[in-house]
Amino acid sequence: MAENRIGILSDTHGLLREEVLEALKGCGAILHAGDVGGPEILERLSAIAPVYAVRGNTDRDWEKPLPETQSVTLFGVRFFLIHNRKKAGELPECDIVLSGHTHKYEERREGSRLFLNPGSCGPKRFLLPVTMAVLKVSENGWQAERLDLPAGTQGGTLYVSGAEKADSGTDAGVSGVGALGRETGAFGANAPEMKADPGEKAAKGLKADSPEAYMAQLPEKDLKKLVSDIMRSVDRGRPVKELAGKYRIGEELAELICRLYVTHPGIDAEGIINKMGIYNR
Repeated sequence: MAENRIGILSDTHGLLREEVLEALKGCGAILHAGDVGGPEILERLSAIAPVYAVRGNTDRDWEKPLPETQSVTLFGVRFFLIHNRKKAGELPECDIVLSGHTHKYEERREGSRLFLNPGSCGPKRFLLPVTMAVLKVSENGWQAERLDLPAGTQGGTLYVSGAEKADSGTDAGVSGVGALGRETGAFGANAPEMKADPGEKAAKGLKADSPEAYMAQLPEKDLKKLVSDIMRSVDRGRPVKELAGKYRIGEELAELICRLYVTHPGIDAEGIINKMGIYNR
Protein backbone atom coordinates (compact mmCIF):
# COMPACT_ATOMS: atom_id res chain seq x y z
CA MET A 1 0.00 0.00 0.00
CA ALA A 2 1.37 3.39 -0.97
CA GLU A 3 1.63 6.05 1.72
CA ASN A 4 -1.50 8.16 2.11
CA ARG A 5 -1.47 11.59 3.72
CA ILE A 6 -4.29 13.22 5.68
CA GLY A 7 -4.13 16.92 6.49
CA ILE A 8 -5.25 17.75 10.01
CA LEU A 9 -5.97 21.29 11.14
CA SER A 10 -8.14 23.35 13.44
CA ASP A 11 -8.98 26.89 14.51
CA THR A 12 -8.29 28.63 11.21
CA HIS A 13 -10.67 31.42 12.30
CA GLY A 14 -11.06 32.67 8.77
CA LEU A 15 -7.38 32.59 7.76
CA LEU A 16 -5.82 30.21 5.25
CA ARG A 17 -2.07 30.63 5.20
CA GLU A 18 -0.08 29.85 2.08
CA GLU A 19 2.09 27.51 4.16
CA VAL A 20 -1.00 25.53 5.14
CA LEU A 21 -2.12 25.18 1.55
CA GLU A 22 1.38 24.07 0.56
CA ALA A 23 1.49 21.45 3.32
CA LEU A 24 -1.87 20.04 2.21
CA LYS A 25 -0.72 19.33 -1.34
CA GLY A 26 -0.80 15.62 -2.01
CA CYS A 27 -3.19 14.88 0.87
CA GLY A 28 -6.00 12.45 0.11
CA ALA A 29 -8.30 14.02 2.70
CA ILE A 30 -8.46 16.96 5.11
CA LEU A 31 -9.87 16.95 8.64
CA HIS A 32 -10.81 20.22 10.36
CA ALA A 33 -11.59 20.25 14.10
CA GLY A 34 -13.67 23.43 14.14
CA ASP A 35 -13.60 27.21 14.50
CA VAL A 36 -13.36 27.27 10.74
CA GLY A 37 -14.31 30.89 10.19
CA GLY A 38 -16.73 30.57 7.28
CA PRO A 39 -17.81 28.31 4.40
CA GLU A 40 -15.20 29.95 2.17
CA ILE A 41 -12.45 28.17 4.11
CA LEU A 42 -14.02 24.75 3.49
CA GLU A 43 -14.64 25.57 -0.16
CA ARG A 44 -10.97 26.47 -0.63
CA LEU A 45 -9.82 23.32 1.18
CA SER A 46 -12.22 21.08 -0.78
CA ALA A 47 -10.47 22.16 -3.97
CA ILE A 48 -7.43 20.27 -2.64
CA ALA A 49 -9.08 17.14 -1.18
CA PRO A 50 -12.33 15.93 0.42
CA VAL A 51 -12.93 17.79 3.70
CA TYR A 52 -14.48 16.50 6.92
CA ALA A 53 -15.19 19.21 9.51
CA VAL A 54 -17.05 19.85 12.76
CA ARG A 55 -18.52 23.01 14.23
CA GLY A 56 -16.48 25.14 16.63
CA ASN A 57 -17.85 27.56 19.21
CA THR A 58 -17.33 30.53 16.85
CA ASP A 59 -18.88 28.80 13.81
CA ARG A 60 -22.28 30.38 14.29
CA ASP A 61 -24.98 31.58 11.89
CA TRP A 62 -23.99 29.28 9.04
CA GLU A 63 -26.67 28.64 6.43
CA LYS A 64 -25.79 24.93 6.61
CA PRO A 65 -24.39 24.31 10.12
CA LEU A 66 -21.57 21.85 10.54
CA PRO A 67 -22.12 18.81 12.79
CA GLU A 68 -20.87 19.03 16.37
CA THR A 69 -19.22 15.61 16.06
CA GLN A 70 -18.31 13.35 13.19
CA SER A 71 -16.95 9.82 12.82
CA VAL A 72 -15.13 8.94 9.63
CA THR A 73 -12.81 6.14 8.48
CA LEU A 74 -10.04 7.08 6.06
CA PHE A 75 -7.49 4.64 4.67
CA GLY A 76 -8.42 2.20 7.43
CA VAL A 77 -7.96 4.72 10.27
CA ARG A 78 -11.05 5.48 12.39
CA PHE A 79 -11.43 9.14 13.44
CA PHE A 80 -13.78 10.85 15.87
CA LEU A 81 -13.91 14.65 15.45
CA ILE A 82 -15.10 17.17 18.04
CA HIS A 83 -14.05 20.77 18.60
CA ASN A 84 -13.86 20.82 22.40
CA ARG A 85 -12.53 17.54 23.77
CA LYS A 86 -14.05 18.25 27.21
CA LYS A 87 -17.55 18.03 25.72
CA ALA A 88 -17.07 14.64 24.09
CA GLY A 89 -18.67 12.45 26.77
CA GLU A 90 -18.44 8.72 26.06
CA LEU A 91 -16.27 8.13 23.03
CA PRO A 92 -17.15 5.79 20.17
CA GLU A 93 -14.78 3.11 18.90
CA CYS A 94 -11.98 4.91 17.08
CA ASP A 95 -8.24 5.07 16.58
CA ILE A 96 -7.82 8.84 16.78
CA VAL A 97 -9.81 11.46 18.69
CA LEU A 98 -9.29 14.74 16.89
CA SER A 99 -10.09 18.01 18.66
CA GLY A 100 -9.11 21.69 18.67
CA HIS A 101 -10.27 24.72 20.70
CA THR A 102 -7.19 25.13 22.94
CA HIS A 103 -4.91 26.36 20.11
CA LYS A 104 -2.19 24.15 21.64
CA TYR A 105 -0.68 21.17 19.84
CA GLU A 106 -1.06 17.90 21.72
CA GLU A 107 -0.46 14.21 21.07
CA ARG A 108 -1.49 11.90 23.90
CA ARG A 109 -1.97 8.15 23.82
CA GLU A 110 -4.33 6.11 25.93
CA GLY A 111 -3.73 2.49 25.06
CA SER A 112 -3.99 2.14 21.29
CA ARG A 113 -5.98 5.37 20.92
CA LEU A 114 -4.38 8.70 20.03
CA PHE A 115 -5.78 12.01 21.23
CA LEU A 116 -4.60 14.60 18.72
CA ASN A 117 -5.01 18.37 18.77
CA PRO A 118 -3.23 20.03 15.82
CA GLY A 119 -3.25 23.46 17.49
CA SER A 120 -4.17 26.53 15.48
CA CYS A 121 -2.92 27.40 11.99
CA GLY A 122 -5.02 30.56 11.78
CA PRO A 123 -4.24 34.00 13.24
CA LYS A 124 -1.33 34.05 15.67
CA ARG A 125 -2.36 33.92 19.32
CA PHE A 126 0.22 35.68 21.46
CA LEU A 127 2.90 33.18 22.62
CA LEU A 128 1.33 30.10 21.04
CA PRO A 129 2.98 28.62 17.91
CA VAL A 130 1.15 28.22 14.61
CA THR A 131 0.76 24.48 14.01
CA MET A 132 -1.05 21.75 12.08
CA ALA A 133 -0.47 18.06 11.49
CA VAL A 134 -0.25 15.52 8.69
CA LEU A 135 -1.14 11.88 9.33
CA LYS A 136 0.89 9.45 7.23
CA VAL A 137 -0.78 6.09 6.64
CA SER A 138 1.06 3.12 5.13
CA GLU A 139 1.03 -0.68 5.28
CA ASN A 140 3.22 -0.37 8.39
CA GLY A 141 0.61 1.68 10.26
CA TRP A 142 0.09 5.39 10.75
CA GLN A 143 1.99 8.26 12.34
CA ALA A 144 1.16 11.90 13.02
CA GLU A 145 3.69 14.54 12.03
CA ARG A 146 3.57 17.97 13.66
CA LEU A 147 4.16 20.93 11.35
CA ASP A 148 5.27 24.27 12.82
CA LEU A 149 4.52 27.18 10.52
CA PRO A 150 6.09 30.64 10.39
CA ALA A 151 4.16 32.93 12.71
CA GLY A 152 5.44 36.26 11.40
CA THR A 153 3.69 36.13 8.04
CA GLN A 154 0.05 35.78 7.15
CA GLY A 155 0.80 34.83 3.56
CA GLY A 156 -2.79 33.77 2.98
CA THR A 157 -6.36 34.84 2.50
CA LEU A 158 -8.41 36.14 5.41
CA TYR A 159 -12.10 35.34 5.18
CA VAL A 160 -14.36 37.17 7.63
CA SER A 161 -18.01 36.28 7.99
CA GLY A 162 -20.61 36.00 10.72
CA ALA A 163 -19.20 35.38 14.20
CA GLU A 164 -15.67 35.37 12.82
CA LYS A 165 -15.82 39.16 12.57
CA ALA A 166 -15.27 38.98 16.30
CA ASP A 167 -12.33 36.61 16.07
CA SER A 168 -10.28 37.40 12.97
CA GLY A 169 -7.15 38.24 14.92
CA THR A 170 -4.20 40.49 14.24
CA ASP A 171 -0.97 39.28 12.74
CA ALA A 172 1.43 40.95 10.33
CA GLY A 173 -0.86 43.18 8.35
CA VAL A 174 -4.31 42.01 9.36
CA SER A 175 -6.36 44.86 10.75
CA GLY A 176 -7.84 44.95 14.24
CA VAL A 177 -11.16 43.63 15.42
CA GLY A 178 -13.14 46.79 14.76
CA ALA A 179 -16.16 47.46 16.96
CA LEU A 180 -17.18 44.30 18.76
CA GLY A 181 -19.49 44.09 21.67
CA ARG A 182 -21.32 42.38 24.48
CA GLU A 183 -24.78 43.39 25.74
CA THR A 184 -23.31 46.11 27.92
CA GLY A 185 -21.09 47.86 25.41
CA ALA A 186 -18.60 47.75 22.55
CA PHE A 187 -14.92 48.09 22.03
CA GLY A 188 -12.53 48.38 19.12
CA ALA A 189 -11.30 50.77 16.49
CA ASN A 190 -14.79 52.18 15.86
CA ALA A 191 -15.91 52.38 19.48
CA PRO A 192 -16.33 55.82 21.07
CA GLU A 193 -13.58 57.15 23.29
CA MET A 194 -14.43 57.16 27.00
CA LYS A 195 -12.71 58.72 29.95
CA ALA A 196 -11.14 56.40 32.50
CA ASP A 197 -13.05 55.86 35.71
CA PRO A 198 -11.17 57.95 38.32
CA GLY A 199 -12.29 55.52 41.02
CA GLU A 200 -10.22 52.72 39.49
CA LYS A 201 -6.51 52.55 40.06
CA ALA A 202 -4.47 52.33 36.89
CA ALA A 203 -1.99 49.47 36.81
CA LYS A 204 1.51 50.67 37.57
CA GLY A 205 2.92 48.30 34.98
CA LEU A 206 6.44 47.06 34.44
CA LYS A 207 8.91 48.45 31.96
CA ALA A 208 9.42 46.01 29.12
CA ASP A 209 10.22 46.07 25.43
CA SER A 210 7.20 43.96 24.43
CA PRO A 211 3.82 42.76 25.73
CA GLU A 212 5.30 39.27 26.10
CA ALA A 213 8.09 40.60 28.30
CA TYR A 214 5.60 42.57 30.38
CA MET A 215 3.35 39.57 30.97
CA ALA A 216 6.28 37.28 31.72
CA GLN A 217 7.30 39.52 34.63
CA LEU A 218 3.92 39.46 36.34
CA PRO A 219 3.25 37.01 39.20
CA GLU A 220 0.32 34.70 38.52
CA LYS A 221 -1.93 36.48 41.05
CA ASP A 222 -1.28 39.90 39.48
CA LEU A 223 -1.74 38.49 36.00
CA LYS A 224 -5.19 37.14 36.86
CA LYS A 225 -6.16 40.46 38.43
CA LEU A 226 -5.03 42.36 35.35
CA VAL A 227 -7.08 40.17 33.01
CA SER A 228 -10.10 40.27 35.34
CA ASP A 229 -9.96 44.07 35.49
CA ILE A 230 -9.82 44.26 31.70
CA MET A 231 -12.82 41.91 31.42
CA ARG A 232 -14.85 44.15 33.72
CA SER A 233 -13.82 47.20 31.71
CA VAL A 234 -15.00 45.52 28.51
CA ASP A 235 -18.40 44.94 30.13
CA ARG A 236 -18.55 48.68 30.84
CA GLY A 237 -17.97 49.41 27.16
CA ARG A 238 -14.38 50.68 27.38
CA PRO A 239 -12.51 50.75 24.02
CA VAL A 240 -9.24 48.90 23.42
CA LYS A 241 -7.16 52.07 23.10
CA GLU A 242 -8.30 53.28 26.50
CA LEU A 243 -7.65 49.90 28.14
CA ALA A 244 -4.15 49.77 26.70
CA GLY A 245 -3.32 53.16 28.18
CA LYS A 246 -5.00 52.51 31.48
CA TYR A 247 -3.24 49.21 32.14
CA ARG A 248 -0.03 50.08 30.25
CA ILE A 249 0.03 46.88 28.23
CA GLY A 250 -0.05 47.99 24.59
CA GLU A 251 -3.01 47.96 22.21
CA GLU A 252 -2.13 44.58 20.65
CA LEU A 253 -2.23 42.80 24.00
CA ALA A 254 -5.36 44.64 25.18
CA GLU A 255 -7.10 43.73 21.93
CA LEU A 256 -6.16 40.06 22.28
CA ILE A 257 -7.55 39.82 25.82
CA CYS A 258 -10.76 41.59 24.76
CA ARG A 259 -11.20 39.37 21.72
CA LEU A 260 -10.76 36.16 23.70
CA TYR A 261 -13.30 37.40 26.24
CA VAL A 262 -15.91 38.36 23.64
CA THR A 263 -15.58 35.25 21.46
CA HIS A 264 -15.57 32.69 24.30
CA PRO A 265 -18.77 33.23 26.34
CA GLY A 266 -18.37 32.15 29.95
CA ILE A 267 -14.57 32.16 29.91
CA ASP A 268 -12.82 33.37 33.08
CA ALA A 269 -9.48 35.12 33.57
CA GLU A 270 -7.56 31.87 33.97
CA GLY A 271 -9.10 30.52 30.78
CA ILE A 272 -7.99 33.59 28.85
CA ILE A 273 -4.48 33.33 30.26
CA ASN A 274 -4.28 29.66 29.31
CA LYS A 275 -5.34 30.42 25.74
CA MET A 276 -2.64 33.06 25.54
CA GLY A 277 -0.04 30.49 26.55
CA ILE A 278 1.36 32.58 29.39
CA TYR A 279 1.80 29.65 31.73
CA ASN A 280 3.81 27.78 29.10
CA ARG A 281 6.77 30.09 29.42
